[in-house]
Amino acid sequence: MSQPQIPIEYSTSGSSKWSNERRVNRAASQRFRSRKRELETLQHEFIELQNKFKHLQEELEEERKTSEFLRKERDHYCEERNHYRSQAPLSAQLDRPRSPKYSLDRILL
Repeated sequence: MSQPQIPIEYSTSGSSKWSNERRVNRAASQRFRSRKRELETLQHEFIELQNKFKHLQEELEEERKTSEFLRKERDHYCEERNHYRSQAPLSAQLDRPRSPKYSLDRILL
């Protein structure tokens, strides 16, 4: 006994339709992956810039504190110098040595 054959209709129109749909979906997936990669890169750069900004702010705050400390120290010593100058008569004041900067300039020349 032979089996009855069932006729199959083969149409290329459905195949090309699916092929076209796969091509469109592949392109869309590539665009999505590309945008996702760009977004991740931008987020990473943003985080790095935030960390750098925070670090620079901390450095700036340390510099401000150091500057304020040095300014107070300078003012203290200026007040102390002025106090002792006002206590002694002009004839008793000693000649002060030249500034180290001036001496250093002469050595380097």
